[in-house]
Amino acid sequence: MTCSRMLFLGVLIGGGSLTISSQPIHAQAAGAPAKAPAAKAAPAPKAATPAKAPAAAPAAAATPAYPAGVPEAKLRTTHHQVEVVSSNERHGARKDEVIMPGTRVDSAAGSGAEVSFLDGTRVFIGENTSFSVYGVPPPAPAKGPAKKFTPGNNTITVGEITVVVPANAAVLGAPAAPGKKPAAKPAPVKVSRTATIVTPVGKVTVNPGSAARISVEPKTGATRVSLYDGAAVLAGKGKPINLAANQSSTIANVTAPPTAAQPLPAAPSITGVPGLVLSTGGPVEVKGTYSVAGTPPAGWQVQVAQDAAFESILRAGRVASTETRVMTSPMGPGEYYVRVSAINAEGAVGPWSAPAHVQVARVVLWPGGEGKRAAIQVDGKGVFCGLDGAELQAVGQPMPLQPAREHALRCATAQSGAKAEDSSDFKISATQSGPVVAKLDVGAPAFNAQEGQREVRLQLSDAAGSPISGATVVAEGTGGARADAVRELPGTGTYVTTAHWPPGKTGLGLRYAINGVENYESALPDAMPPTGKDEPKDEPASTDRPPAKSFAVEFGLMPLAHVDIPRGVFAVGGALEIGGRLKLPSGAFAFSLRPQYEYFAPAPGASHIVGGGLLLAYRFRSLDAPWAPYIGVLPQFLAEYSFLARDGVQIQDGSWMSQVGLGGLLGAEIRLRRGSVFMEAGYRHIIWGRTERTDYASLNGIFGNMGYRVNF
Repeated sequence: MTCSRMLFLGVLIGGGSLTISSQPIHAQAAGAPAKAPAAKAAPAPKAATPAKAPAAAPAAAATPAYPAGVPEAKLRTTHHQVEVVSSNERHGARKDEVIMPGTRVDSAAGSGAEVSFLDGTRVFIGENTSFSVYGVPPPAPAKGPAKKFTPGNNTITVGEITVVVPANAAVLGAPAAPGKKPAAKPAPVKVSRTATIVTPVGKVTVNPGSAARISVEPKTGATRVSLYDGAAVLAGKGKPINLAANQSSTIANVTAPPTAAQPLPAAPSITGVPGLVLSTGGPVEVKGTYSVAGTPPAGWQVQVAQDAAFESILRAGRVASTETRVMTSPMGPGEYYVRVSAINAEGAVGPWSAPAHVQVARVVLWPGGEGKRAAIQVDGKGVFCGLDGAELQAVGQPMPLQPAREHALRCATAQSGAKAEDSSDFKISATQSGPVVAKLDVGAPAFNAQEGQREVRLQLSDAAGSPISGATVVAEGTGGARADAVRELPGTGTYVTTAHWPPGKTGLGLRYAINGVENYESALPDAMPPTGKDEPKDEPASTDRPPAKSFAVEFGLMPLAHVDIPRGVFAVGGALEIGGRLKLPSGAFAFSLRPQYEYFAPAPGASHIVGGGLLLAYRFRSLDAPWAPYIGVLPQFLAEYSFLARDGVQIQDGSWMSQVGLGGLLGAEIRLRRGSVFMEAGYRHIIWGRTERTDYASLNGIFGNMGYRVNF
């Protein structure tokens, strides 16, 4: 056997093609009784016959023993839809399941499996295939006892299998009995591992140390054998055909002899497949094509797997001759191995190409916030990455990003010296690099006859508080102001400009553009020229909040809790707030409609309350203040559904009741850049619809809530 053939056989055995196992007992035909083992093959090693379990062991009773003299068959791997069919049941294939003689393994489209035998033979089952282990049992008679089934030859009735038979192994003779001198040179005994496969129109014998693909057409049963290594025999009507490596032959039907041996197509070559592709988590295109020298093929056989042994197969099947893309659809993150074989006009399948490998590594962008800078992380095996030309390092930890700045990520399968096809680049836009935290520091105003002016400083930092230096910052005035060119105080992340405006002008502001992607705008405090001898007073520094509007629409959401004082029960619920706020010379007047829901737990009566109220409140402080207390009244209409319960289970039909209540509340709000957080506490008293009852909640009591409201 040549080195190249040994390499191809190693690839098949290592895990890729569909293979078939050998059996030392050979039946004359599918379903026919087998001849005595001694007449056709040497006895199987003792290890092939399972030891009998003790009669008392329950496992031995539940699992039937494998027939003596037949190497045990086991389902080693499966992918997609594979079923195991016996005379009395059909079920989905299970990994490491023992396949008893007379059992069939069926595969659907795009599916397959591997059956391994105890003597080392392996059978790889392709898609749309029916393969019977040690023959097909005779059909059950309409009357009388079932015919006895004797294990014979493995049988393929339709589809395609690949059989890999290991080379013969030398087994030493039995050791000398105690007290006797052992033989000087024990003679090795060779165990035959020839595999015989029966098809609807013929029989294939695969010799030790050989690998062959056997395909059977549906309806006609036409059989084709492609031999990749070793030797095999295709027998039917007439003279058998002996096949050598890289040859094929066909039997069309039961009356036709095998065709003369023909050469197989050459192994294709795969080019242009990158070793590494980066993805943000979704499927991405993987480039690469394949071709074969010489005559163009009639089609291709393609396999895509997640492992180099081609045991975890994702896709397997045939494609048209015009399709030469390695990956016909985008692939998500993971490792992929691809191999291709050519199919000639006669339908013979050539040897596999050398496999191509690609890794799709996942790129994760962390947006930053809550005191953390934005970062990028790459999840991959054996991947090295670097940012903005930095030295490549093993991936695993997030790499921090500079906010509002473009970044270039480069990754490769080696820390240095990686080929171009084993490297991949990824661009991070300035908007993906995380938020900028901006703070405005406004200096004191100064006036001359022509204008007023003041120095304004913009401090930039990332979410972790680190200053951002080297940013491109452009400022322009709003409301009639203008701004000088921005300069940075070196290395501080502080950017300085001077604002100018006509004397007496108010409602001024500045708008900043940071690196062309981040925008920041802030109002400047009004400042008037001094009059008489009065010295100008320093204006308070501006806050990040926009100036308050005269009228604003408000929307809020809050959970609430209620304690029924007369009954001593507790309720929880939630409410919405939809209303408005009117700015007053001192403080503000607010009104809102509050739909709400409350639930009182059984004590022993349970109550569901749906209501609506109109809140009228006065907020004491100016709208520019950071916080403000308020007081209000809250008349409410309540629809109550109550029922008696025991141990939380309703025991009586419920009833509806309408009630009207009047309440008051005290609250406070903490004002943010947009909206505010508020807390309230109050009391509700039912003034209409109340009945004297002891089983249900009275709905009188104190309540409290905390929520968030926004204004527009």
